Amino acid sequence: MSIVTRPRIEPSSLQLVSLASALAVRQALLETTSLSFDLKWPNDVLWQEKKLAGILSEASMEPDRIHFAVIGIGINANIPESSIPTDLLSRSVSLKMILGKEVDLIGLASRMIYSLFREISLLESDEEQLVRKYVSCCSTLHREVEIHTDEGVEKGLAIDISSRGELVVSFPGMTRTFAAADIIHAPLCC
Repeated sequence: MSIVTRPRIEPSSLQLVSLASALAVRQALLETTSLSFDLKWPNDVLWQEKKLAGILSEASMEPDRIHFAVIGIGINANIPESSIPTDLLSRSVSLKMILGKEVDLIGLASRMIYSLFREISLLESDEEQLVRKYVSCCSTLHREVEIHTDEGVEKGLAIDISSRGELVVSFPGMTRTFAAADIIHAPLCC
């Protein structure tokens, strides 16, 4: 589904809309299933290290204001295991696979919309609190990651989320921030 919002924030804070959206989807899933989900920076929702949902955001803006942001949310909801390609089963999951039954899509969608506008409201009033809330459930932090950008692939330790929603990564002798990249988590050990 796609949702149009008109966040009253500075254009420099646009990345935080993705974080707010991920928090909203996570909360709606928690309320629907009573299960705990993790966030993979910047906007994937995971269950036991497998991707359950992804979010894409686009915006229309000028240098001094955001006109609107469109948030596209994709959730593997009522997909049976047999419909997921074998090569994706090790890293993808659906709600139907987790719960063993189909989920009410209208109920889930209404919870997501409610949660999204609640998180956007928090973003508008207290960006720092929103980032702290995101950090508290981001499974990307404190682990080795591969960062895939147009310039290539790098490996480092994800250590923080900046006040603007960027991923802070430690490399030998330096620290860098990434506003956009594909991130692959190193496998958890033990």
